[in-house]
Amino acid sequence: RGEGDGVLYYTAHLNVRLWASEAKPINRGVNVSREYFLASDPETPVTAAQMGDVITVRVTMTLPEDVYYFVLEDPIPAGTEPVDTSLLTTSQQNQGPMLYPTYNPYWYWGWWYWDHTEMRDEQVNLYADFLPRGTYVYTYEVRATVPGEFQTMPSHAYAFYFPEVFGRGAGTLFTIEPKATEE
Repeated sequence: RGEGDGVLYYTAHLNVRLWASEAKPINRGVNVSREYFLASDPETPVTAAQMGDVITVRVTMTLPEDVYYFVLEDPIPAGTEPVDTSLLTTSQQNQGPMLYPTYNPYWYWGWWYWDHTEMRDEQVNLYADFLPRGTYVYTYEVRATVPGEFQTMPSHAYAFYFPEVFGRGAGTLFTIEPKATEE
């Protein structure tokens, strides 16, 4: 501010804006990955679908240590809507959300780890008060409803009270193509 001896304090902020598809995965105690599959072909990952297609989302979480108060937030691509099989207006032919550990042949054993799940308009959330170490796979379905190219934010998993223990998956670009017209 003026001449003479003294201490100068300053703060610098850096804001970087990236496309969601350029976001790389981060593992700080939780490894998270997400893949999309057409419901008609659950073995081949896809990055595009046609309007009206049902898409199976598979989120894989690996925890090297036990985690208390675990949260998974998985944003869905814009242009899709989650298929909530708990609603009476949803076809019961669709597969409901499934969650299972991959290491356990009796995968249904341990379903009680997950205290709460939420299917929202923009994301699907999972909550567990206690989650033992291991690998877990969560699958649910979305329906492609609006054509376009959509940047999809990465999945984010973390310990609620210790946010330094977290993991983020990779962001993706998901394309929904208009339904082919028959001539």
